[in-house]
Amino acid sequence: MTTPQKPSPSVSPSPAITDKIFALEPLAQKLAQLRASGKRIVHCHGVFDLLHIGHIRYLERARQLGDVLVVTVTPDHFVDKGPHRPAFTGDLRVEALAALGSVDFVALNRWATAVETITLLRPDVFVKGSEYKDLKDLTGAIARERDAVEAVGGKLAFTQDITFSSSSLLNRYMPVLPQATQDYLFDLAQRQKPEAVMGLFDRVKPLKVLVVGETIIDDYQYCNAI
Repeated sequence: MTTPQKPSPSVSPSPAITDKIFALEPLAQKLAQLRASGKRIVHCHGVFDLLHIGHIRYLERARQLGDVLVVTVTPDHFVDKGPHRPAFTGDLRVEALAALGSVDFVALNRWATAVETITLLRPDVFVKGSEYKDLKDLTGAIARERDAVEAVGGKLAFTQDITFSSSSLLNRYMPVLPQATQDYLFDLAQRQKPEAVMGLFDRVKPLKVLVVGETIIDDYQYCNAI
């Protein structure tokens, strides 16, 4: 199966877009000036691999919580969403966000989470979508980000609107798996709840399992046929 090629920009974005894109340190200085003038800074953070209506609603709702909306984006090497992800490079994801009218500034992050970024940018409000409201994301980053924003005198807020998953949309409509595998996984998702599947793994945790086999080293040779 052919590996999807990541898109690359063919032309430079317009000045109206590039004027919104900052490196983190200059952005911190810019926000300090705006804060000193009485502006309320709102910060959103994420991968934004496939920009969709859920993201747009989330950012619009976040913008209503202050005067300036800044968005930081997870860099490519920290995106752990599966094979061939992110689908779009960090520069393209930043450009897409900067094109939105609700967004004032965009920066590519340097860290895996927004914890260090919050400390640097010092937002008044750090905003996540409603799907994170229980603070039980797999990495535990949301709780650490809440602590970081409260440490700089800000607060954590959640939007309430429709939600979608970039990963689900990409896996469903831009898959990297064979069709038979896609069909099997889709059917499994319809028949089994995630809790039931994970429960099977929990049940075997106490077991001591011995696997007997042999090491097989395959050497694949590829060629192109006429």
